[in-house]
Amino acid sequence: LVSWSQWLISGIDIDSRQCWSMEDPEQRIVQALKSAPFVVFAKEAPNSLDDFSMDEAFTYFYFSDVMHTFSGLDPSFLTVGRNAKTDFPEDYEAYFADDVDVCKNFAFPRVKLIFEPWRPPLRCAVLATRKTAMRFQDRLYMLGCFAPVDELELGFTEFSTSLPFPERGDLPRPPPAGWYTAAFDQLPNAMVILDDAGEVLLQNQLANDLGELLPLAIRLGQETVKASDLVDPMRPYWHLRKVFPGERPMRIWLWRSSSQLNLCLKPIEADVLERAQVATDVLSK
Repeated sequence: LVSWSQWLISGIDIDSRQCWSMEDPEQRIVQALKSAPFVVFAKEAPNSLDDFSMDEAFTYFYFSDVMHTFSGLDPSFLTVGRNAKTDFPEDYEAYFADDVDVCKNFAFPRVKLIFEPWRPPLRCAVLATRKTAMRFQDRLYMLGCFAPVDELELGFTEFSTSLPFPERGDLPRPPPAGWYTAAFDQLPNAMVILDDAGEVLLQNQLANDLGELLPLAIRLGQETVKASDLVDPMRPYWHLRKVFPGERPMRIWLWRSSSQLNLCLKPIEADVLERAQVATDVLSK
């Protein structure tokens, strides 16, 4: 973002925060997405994808909390009318073209994968970004997930943990009721939410498509968390690279939010090193 010059709610301050019932499926999803260790983000598409004002179209609609940790940019700052033109004045047209392409040609469950250079205030890195076109009621959104390409993605590490990152405040313009459920269901990463006993409470559409791989991933996740807790129960995030039988490598994120364990998977591309190198060459210019 060239020109842009806790982990979970462990308790609720009843003087300043509404008390949510975690029996509500949408509130489970809200907390899972908000505390995800990768960035979940969305842009609201204009009514017409062929005729729109770049001053107003594709404004940032949602960012998860870790955006601030990754970049130094707070979700509440980004989601008040900003878009690619405000934040990328030199090459914003390319960002609009990509958003239009996603919305026209990658309706969920199709996913567009991009490796791109990233220069926010607090980072210089290459991102692996997955995007899809999400529908909610009568609106269209570009919905994406991204994280920096790291040693796990490149195959140099198979397992790591990370400490909590600061929880951010509520968005000034929060999504309407039902939006989080739709975003979870159409997320471009496969994702499940488990209870304390390891039973699946919720799973999205891409998780449904994993077939027999999903219970293997869940079992691996549970075993990893159990073993890690014996050493350090304060580590809320786990990152794994795993090759399942007959499958290409998968990246797995595990994280806790309130009384649930969240698990997310995505395939690791066979040519990740080459594609990341191309984006790195752009960063070095």
